Amino acid sequence: MKSKFEERLIEIAKKCDIEIKIEEALLFANYKREIEKWNERINLTSIEGKDEFIIKHLIDSLILLKKIEIAPGARMIDVGTGAGFPGIPLKITRKDLKVYLMDSNRKKAEFLENAIKNLGLKETYVLCGRAESLGKKPEYRENYDLVVARACLLNKFRTHG
Repeated sequence: MKSKFEERLIEIAKKCDIEIKIEEALLFANYKREIEKWNERINLTSIEGKDEFIIKHLIDSLILLKKIEIAPGARMIDVGTGAGFPGIPLKITRKDLKVYLMDSNRKKAEFLENAIKNLGLKETYVLCGRAESLGKKPEYRENYDLVVARACLLNKFRTHG
């Protein structure tokens, strides 16, 4: 049975031409609960209102699927993922993706491991470390089909781009 959160998520997504199935909406609701629970201990997000959470976290993450074509089974790394945005929402709607969530904060990495387990997400991995350091290791270089970063590395783009 859908709660008000799931109904509102599906409604807002539809307005953005994004289809969310009921089982995905239920996973998103569980994900939101995990974030709220952990947010009491560690700072994951300051965005807490239902619509604000849906728009600024979930829709903002999923809009990527409307903008670029992602090949089936693609290996995607989310650099500076924090609470898992956009990596976890993309994984929930594209179960075929192999998702790597990178964050330098150990407590956030612990949250991500817990969320992945509780949501039952397969082929979703957590990398704890800085992109500048991990990127020097051969196993992490040129090993992904898609790299996403939501609010990190902006200073690097300004400096180098």
